[in-house]
Amino acid sequence: MRIKLNPQEPLDFTPARLKVTRDYHQKYSTIDGILAETPKILTVFHRDVTRVLSKAGRQRTAHFTSDHLLRAILVMEIEGLPTRFKAEIVPDGRG
Repeated sequence: MRIKLNPQEPLDFTPARLKVTRDYHQKYSTIDGILAETPKILTVFHRDVTRVLSKAGRQRTAHFTSDHLLRAILVMEIEGLPTRFKAEIVPDGRG
């Protein structure tokens, strides 16, 4: 079973000293805000992931939440990581 959200694990957007870190924080804080303002996105994603994995016969407990999975996929898409890389990391959550 996959947990939808663990509200005790917020993203940390405290001010950073490195410009590259500040740039990443700015980019992803916008996405974080959209996800926070639109919880339906996570609800639909969780429903779809749960449905797909239940059809695949997976009975194990997930090591990460649907929220983590959604955010990981968004980062991989934004950063342009290859599909093969995503396929190797996302299914088992050990990447």
